[in-house]
Amino acid sequence: MPDETRADFGRAFRMESVKEVELEFAFGFPVALSVSLTRLKYLALSNMDLDTDEETHSKSPCEVALEGLYLRACSWE
Repeated sequence: MPDETRADFGRAFRMESVKEVELEFAFGFPVALSVSLTRLKYLALSNMDLDTDEETHSKSPCEVALEGLYLRACSWE
């Protein structure tokens, strides 16, 4: 994913008004961005290929506020 697109997603996901996110058919989506979504009320990921990196593995656990989580056909390596 291009750096600019990744930064734009990050800005949108940090907006206080964003409470629910549904993402479908995204390939190479950074796991670090999806982890940042755990502060939301509702998260749905469908047909996603998540791209892990060393940065994600080295971070400490985050606080999860999710009330609803939907995963369908997601994979990560």
